Amino acid sequence: MDFEKVSDRELAEEAQTGLRGQGAVVEMMRRLKNTIVEQTRSTNRLNKFLLWFTIAITLLTAVQLYFQFSKK
Repeated sequence: MDFEKVSDRELAEEAQTGLRGQGAVVEMMRRLKNTIVEQTRSTNRLNKFLLWFTIAITLLTAVQLYFQFSKK
């Protein structure tokens, strides 16, 4: 059985059939690992964006405060 082309539901059913289903368990674990890796990449990209966005806002606030208080 080619486990990579089988749906999650079919893999779960295959895993419940005893020793014959060990490949299904391994395939489900591989899918879970791949999903976690993809989510980690996405989270890392978002973290970098938020860091640079925060730095930009901080710099713009500093410029705004400089011009606000330098007019006196």
